[in-house]
Amino acid sequence: MQKVLATLGVSGQSWDMPAATPSPLPIGKKPAARRRPAKVRPFPAKTARIAEHAPAFAAEAASHFDVAAFCQKYALKRDLISRMTSYAPRTVASWAAGKPVHGAAIQKVTELKRLATALGQLVEPATIGPWFQAPNPSFEGSTPAQLVERGESDRIWRMIHLLESGQPG
Repeated sequence: MQKVLATLGVSGQSWDMPAATPSPLPIGKKPAARRRPAKVRPFPAKTARIAEHAPAFAAEAASHFDVAAFCQKYALKRDLISRMTSYAPRTVASWAAGKPVHGAAIQKVTELKRLATALGQLVEPATIGPWFQAPNPSFEGSTPAQLVERGESDRIWRMIHLLESGQPG
């Protein structure tokens, strides 16, 4: 101990430590900062009107999925819809029977509807089903349906954007 004190430049035989004061906080914890109350801003009337109707409209549009009409318009089969939404064929059959789409399935169905609609603006809608199932050299030999299954639909969206903008891809 004497050597340690000497290296620190402390001389003397006795080492008086100051009395430790008890801390109300556990060691290593900092006191919480005081937070100011949040300012309440008025909600704009126009935004309120939109927000009033938007959730109901979006929920209704997404929860209703006319599988038969979708399959007929885009020449798709239910098993392909099942694969691309990652839901069982029985679930897709229940949607076809009129059961509403719930929960996480709404996102998958909405994405599939948007994708088919965007493709339908570029090509004849009846050619979309076969296109989803054909290997595509632009996607390294994968089918567009496989891209959707793997969560890589952004690659299809990029292709759609390039076709719409007229840029060579």
